[in-house]
Formats: sequence, structure tokens, C-alpha cells
Amino acid sequence: MELDDLRHRLTSVDEEILRLVGERQRLASAIGKYKRESGIPTRDWQREKQVLGHARETAARVGVDPAVAESLLRMLIRSSLAQQER
Repeated sequence: MELDDLRHRLTSVDEEILRLVGERQRLASAIGKYKRESGIPTRDWQREKQVLGHARETAARVGVDPAVAESLLRMLIRSSLAQQER
């Protein structure tokens, strides 16, 4: 496979990742709305712990460095919290 082909495939993967991040943000907005309407606090430390643990386990299973997965999910959680507070 040529370098240009590999780069094209990488660009496609990047686009899919961004599409999924957008979907995650829409879900976070819906969760935030539910929490506001129900009087539930935005931050749920127990849930965050579960999400991060699951990310590390999944990463190890699929051959991704668990530290990279945790870092990525921490960033997405921060984004979700900001989305939920809007």
C-alpha cells in the first residue's frame, strides 16, 4: 500500500472519530437536559470512575495504550460536562 493510500485511510478514520465525538456530545447534551430537569448534579464521580475503568479495559483488549485511552476519555468527560452545563 502506498503512503497516499495509508494517509487517506487515516483521514477516514479521523473523520469517523470526529463523527462519534459529535454523537457523544449530542448524548451529553441530552443527559445534561435530563439532569437539569430532574435536579440531578452534573458531576457524577462514580460514573466517571466507571467510564475511565471501562476505557482502560477496552483499550488493553484492543491493543491501545490504556493511558492514552484514559487521557482521551478524561478530555471527552470534560467536554461532556461543559456540554451538560449549557
